Amino acid sequence: MKKFRFSIFIISICILIIGCTQEEAIDQEVETYIDDLPASERTYFHDEEYTEYFQEMYMLENLESHEAYVVENNVNFTFNFQKELTPSEVKNVDGFFYQLAFEGIPPIGGALYGKEIYNMNPIDSMTYRLFIEDDLLQYKSFDFKSNTGDYYENMTLDVSRPLKSDTEERYIERIEDISLFIKDVEIIKPYKGYVIYFDIDTYIRLNEKAINELKEVVEKDIASILEEKSIEKYGMNTNALGIVLNFKNKKNEQLLYFNGKEKKWIDDDWQNYDFFY
Repeated sequence: MKKFRFSIFIISICILIIGCTQEEAIDQEVETYIDDLPASERTYFHDEEYTEYFQEMYMLENLESHEAYVVENNVNFTFNFQKELTPSEVKNVDGFFYQLAFEGIPPIGGALYGKEIYNMNPIDSMTYRLFIEDDLLQYKSFDFKSNTGDYYENMTLDVSRPLKSDTEERYIERIEDISLFIKDVEIIKPYKGYVIYFDIDTYIRLNEKAINELKEVVEKDIASILEEKSIEKYGMNTNALGIVLNFKNKKNEQLLYFNGKEKKWIDDDWQNYDFFY
């Protein structure tokens, strides 16, 4: 009996250590996208009224504050929102970024900061960071020199996300039936479109047999039905070009299935993969 209790104690300690290590890894991942340069190395665009303008012009009702600044030739925006942030507000911030970065805003009128950006020459890159109660939720950057972008979305935050189709929920039971070691499954729609994100919580690391069964369910069941539903609703498959199998606390490697014309598993990061390439 004592040996049994000791074994349970050791297992509990191991789980706690692993959990702490995995949380640290997630924190380090987020820190990659934080700008920790001191204020002395930034050149700020100062206009306190712009926060109010953002709230009105871009319907950012839950925006608390924002900053706009330049580091060398790199333009940066930060948006700080309340917990009640809505998916439409995230979309509107992205619309502002796209308008300013790619639509050639004139110096008079147009987007906020259009005049300031117009007077800069050259601009090497443009970046925005979206925070919710001081936690980084979304990062987006575009490098004009290399014509490449970088995107990050913190999927660990409990926030309002785009609405899912009711039909997607039925896949939860299908996935949970694969293994007794699958504790919970949540389906999430990321702010980045074209992707369905399955967040899978397991008691332990799944073995190769279980992983292969998961892949088979995606290939033969989930992917085809999601594609049909998207075509039926939008006329083309724009809702489920990417299917992500994420394993909480990184117990297994994240998997990405490309559900376009060529169906295949991709060894790539879904956040920066071009699903239309």
